[in-house]
Amino acid sequence: MIRLVLFDWDGPLYKSFRVNSEALDEVLQHFGLQPFGEENWHKLYVPDYMAMYRQMGLAEEIGRPEVCKVYEEKLRQKPFAPLCDHVEDTLRWLHERKITVIIVSMALPGIIEEVLEKYNLKRYVSRIYAGMEHAQKLEIIGNLVQEFAPTKPKEAIYVDDSPHFIKEAEKFGCTAMAFLEGYHGREEFLGVRHDFAISSLDSIQRYINYLNRKQSGELK
Repeated sequence: MIRLVLFDWDGPLYKSFRVNSEALDEVLQHFGLQPFGEENWHKLYVPDYMAMYRQMGLAEEIGRPEVCKVYEEKLRQKPFAPLCDHVEDTLRWLHERKITVIIVSMALPGIIEEVLEKYNLKRYVSRIYAGMEHAQKLEIIGNLVQEFAPTKPKEAIYVDDSPHFIKEAEKFGCTAMAFLEGYHGREEFLGVRHDFAISSLDSIQRYINYLNRKQSGELK
């Protein structure tokens, strides 16, 4: 039976691409660099944000804490982005079935907390791990799969819109679910191993019902 669903934040749950790309451009301008524009951020994205900034010309002496501070200041000047479709229904459905929901994200923890409070969704989320670098994110995913599904890792689902993290998370043995309507286009998942691909969060319910029937032996 499915015990755990791990969600990335930006993309699967929060439609933040526009406000994030605007804030990232303003960070570049703050440090005297050329902004790239919303349409180019898809092409430029790499999991290691600091490596991405270095490629754009950010000086080596400017560290991650300083960049994050400026980024948060710029982001907080903008209105909240909308939630993705079916977020509330999906989180409520998981909660009613006593499936643990945890958010694991490189996004700013304060922003996640405030959005969940705004939409009255915090009650459906057991834990939030946020604000870490990409290597730490992978470590946390692996630790949570081991904590909640130590002998049957397929009983843990990981949902992300990043081909990089889906590819890496699949190594932990969990059920890797690619979200195709986030920051990355579906063509970017070609050649990336995953168990399921979804375009809408409400598909999670159908797949969990299928997986539970399969794991119980009802389906052969």
